[in-house]
Amino acid sequence: MTRPLEPPPGEAIYAGKHRIYSELPDTLRIVMDGDVSVDDVLGMVEAIAAFERDKDNIFILLDLSQFGTIPADARKTASHHNAAQQLRACALYGATFAQRVLLVLVTKAFAVLKGNDRMRIAAFDTEVRARAWLAEQRRAILAEK
Repeated sequence: MTRPLEPPPGEAIYAGKHRIYSELPDTLRIVMDGDVSVDDVLGMVEAIAAFERDKDNIFILLDLSQFGTIPADARKTASHHNAAQQLRACALYGATFAQRVLLVLVTKAFAVLKGNDRMRIAAFDTEVRARAWLAEQRRAILAEK
C-alpha cells in the first residue's frame, strides 16, 4: 500500500483501519479502530518516523475508544522498532481501566528500553482532559530549553 510520507494537516492517512492525523506543528492524533496487525504497526511506525523528521519534539494524542487487541506478532514487530526519539509526551484516552494500565506500563518500558527516557505518558477518560494534559506537557517541555 502506498501512503504519503507524512499525514497532511487535517487529513487522515491509514494504517489498516487506524487513522493518523497531523495537528501542526508537533502533534499526531492516532485513532485506533479494532485489532492491530503487523502491517498496521509497520504503517504507524512509518507515519511517526516521517512526522518526526525535522522536529525537535513530537506529541501523540491516542484515541483508544474503538481499540481492540494487539496480538503477540504485532507486539513483537513493535518492539523491534526504535521508539520515536523525539516523542516527548503521549496522552491516551477512551480505553478501559485495564487497557490504560497495561498500555501506560508497556509504553514506558518500550521507550526506556529503546533509549527514550524523556517520554511522558498518561491516560485520561476524555479527549478534553488528554488534550489539556498534552498542552501542559508541551509548555513544560518547551520551557526546559
